[in-house]
Formats: sequence, structure tokens, C-alpha cells
Amino acid sequence: MEVLLPSIGVIIRRLHDAGKSGWFFRINLTPLIGWILFFVVLVTDSVPGRNQYGPNPKEISSYPFEYTSQGNQYTGTNAAADGIPEQIRELAELKDAGILSETEFEAKKRDLLSKM
Repeated sequence: MEVLLPSIGVIIRRLHDAGKSGWFFRINLTPLIGWILFFVVLVTDSVPGRNQYGPNPKEISSYPFEYTSQGNQYTGTNAAADGIPEQIRELAELKDAGILSETEFEAKKRDLLSKM
């Protein structure tokens, strides 16, 4: 009984890694088919990159520091882990779409790079 809640927590974390909501656990209420589907989700690889529940733990473990969570923003001491290259890519897409001017893009990019 004393391992029930921690076990449920681990299962929900695994579901989040697979890109599913913790409520997906309820599929176990459907006999046989639900159990098989639940098992398949638990043994499949994690969603690569970041999903709505946070970064992929396999990718985080390769960094020599710990992540701290502030709301839904994850911060660390490594710029690559902070998503700065991804943010620069997004800025470039905005510039290509004409939403940002070249000057605004360069200023924002310089600001992001200064955080490295």
C-alpha cells in the first residue's frame, strides 16, 4: 500500500514522457484491449524533444547540470538546453514571414546570444 501513490506518480510521469495525459491511465478500466494499449504506450520510446509536459528526460540526462522548473519554463545553465537555438530559429521564421524586420531580428538574436 505504501508504494501505490509513488507508483501512480511514476506511471503518470511515463505517460507524460510519451506525450499522453495522466488521465490516459483510465484506459486500464477497459479489460484486455485497454491493458494491452496501456502497456504499448508504457514501453514505447519517449516523444523526442519537448512536449507540453516538459523536455524529454533522456535528452536532459546528457547535460551535466540539473533543470529547475519555474511554471512551464525550464531553465538550466546550458544555452542549448534552454532552447536558445530553437528560439533563434523561431525568430528567423518570424523574420522570413515578414513579422520581424532584419533589425529587430538581429537585436533579439543578439539578446538571446548574450544569455549564453
